[in-house]
Amino acid sequence: MRPQKNGTEDANLPWFKFYTSAFEAATGWLSEAEVGAYLRLLMLAWKTPGCSFPIDAKWIKRRLNIRSEAEF
Repeated sequence: MRPQKNGTEDANLPWFKFYTSAFEAATGWLSEAEVGAYLRLLMLAWKTPGCSFPIDAKWIKRRLNIRSEAEF
């Protein structure tokens, strides 16, 4: 959860800080498809209560709209 100015937590914050240089440095070795999937996972985590999600391939595939094993 992200703290608000008044100290409460807000699970519906519609944005997050994104440091492009740090992201590129950390993901430069990934393929374009992997970068896209990683970014989608970051956004999914951000929108999920507690900023986390289960380590469950089926759950992740449904949320990322993955239709085949080749996409996973």
